[in-house]
Amino acid sequence: MDRDAPLAQLLNRTATLIPMPRSSPLLPRSVWPALRLADAMVAEGLAADVVPCLQRTRAVPKSALSGPGERPTALDHYNSLSVGLVPGMPSRVILIDDVVTQGATFAGAYARLQEGMTGAEIIAAFSLARTVQTFSHAVDPCVGQITCWPSGARCTRTP
Repeated sequence: MDRDAPLAQLLNRTATLIPMPRSSPLLPRSVWPALRLADAMVAEGLAADVVPCLQRTRAVPKSALSGPGERPTALDHYNSLSVGLVPGMPSRVILIDDVVTQGATFAGAYARLQEGMTGAEIIAAFSLARTVQTFSHAVDPCVGQITCWPSGARCTRTP
């Protein structure tokens, strides 16, 4: 990986990956895409370890299937998440998900983790894919920003 590329600066052997939970509590033998992605990234040497400490305590509507104005807010995500045991408090944390739409899941999880992991620096969120208005090509890495209203009612993502 090119050490000057944005991902190379973000992903390295000192980071701990925290996979984002699915939209509902996991059932036994459920597939957890963000955990599989995080495990694969560690196997490739892109991070130190994976700590699956975020749990969904109650279901929220799946963002990808929700229409405009019906997506769960950052506050909805925050209220439906809990932080489990975190062995050996990591110093650098990256939240990992398979897809990001507006960023409300990341924003809610960030706020919940701030309470549960007071010694960790949550430095970033990473997703394998992002929703876009128009599709031009399959590979289009970017660095962006998620902004959440103080009320937690709305988030925006650029790009």
